[in-house]
Amino acid sequence: MKTKLLFLFAFLAMLSLTSMAQLNGKKFTVDFEGMGKLFLEFEANTYKLSNAEEFELVKGTYKIDDNKIIFNDVEGAISCPPDVGGEYEFIYGGKELKLKLVNDECPGRGAIAASVWKEVE
Repeated sequence: MKTKLLFLFAFLAMLSLTSMAQLNGKKFTVDFEGMGKLFLEFEANTYKLSNAEEFELVKGTYKIDDNKIIFNDVEGAISCPPDVGGEYEFIYGGKELKLKLVNDECPGRGAIAASVWKEVE
């Protein structure tokens, strides 16, 4: 029984790391009305939203749990308060990232996230 539990925990840990790895090192873009071309870049557990002039609009942390991603802004010109996290379902495939709002009290983040993001190669 202990061996089965150990394998289960190892599998869940690996699955969690694999989910994070899906977005790690990826960069996406969208043409957002009123703001122009935006870029969303993911690193190990941080993200950055910038414009075409490479001006950093938001920098924060993210956490992935199964098919959900939770964003917490840390700083930036249009960042939300750090204690206001945003939860979204996400689908990444075919060089696209789609985010569907689950819960977010920051309306600006929700509006930007609702777009289909195209992966930048």
